Amino acid sequence: MNIGLVQGNNYSALIRKTVGEEKIENIEELSEIEKLENFKKEIWNEIDSMPWGCDISIHITDDAFKRMMDDSDFKDSMLSKIREDASVSGIKGGGTILNITESGYSGFSWMEGYPREASAGFSEHSKNAFYSKKVSHKQDYMELWEDRRHEREVQREKLDKEYEEQLYLKQHWARKERAVSAYESAVIIEK
Repeated sequence: MNIGLVQGNNYSALIRKTVGEEKIENIEELSEIEKLENFKKEIWNEIDSMPWGCDISIHITDDAFKRMMDDSDFKDSMLSKIREDASVSGIKGGGTILNITESGYSGFSWMEGYPREASAGFSEHSKNAFYSKKVSHKQDYMELWEDRRHEREVQREKLDKEYEEQLYLKQHWARKERAVSAYESAVIIEK
């Protein structure tokens, strides 16, 4: 009986040791998973803070997230590409579909008025996207862009008018100077 108990106790210790090691491995795995989830939240917040003026759908694979966590140059490069898309999104309207894998970045954008296939593709792409946003204020962005274009046009017209006035004044003073010169030379000749 004692032999059975010793073997039983050894077996019990072996089970506790194995279970303990699995818990340690699970804790390590959870911390890696938690790190990845926290990193994803950080990236999501950064993307969400960008000024999107069009519909946007972004897929990022877990392998890409892991590479971004390990390689800050890759992370900076991918976020830079996303920022570029965000910065021009208000001008074109329409939408943007982006895919980021560990290999890199690919995307497709379309202007407002592009065939409906683009909108259907956007709907399908955004179903399981990491980040997806339908911009309800497209018209506001288009109106803002149109207002800024109109302001530039008014400013250009104002500058053109000022230039024409300056040119007229220069020509007017040049004629006066020629007239004064002609008068002075006629007076000098008569004396």
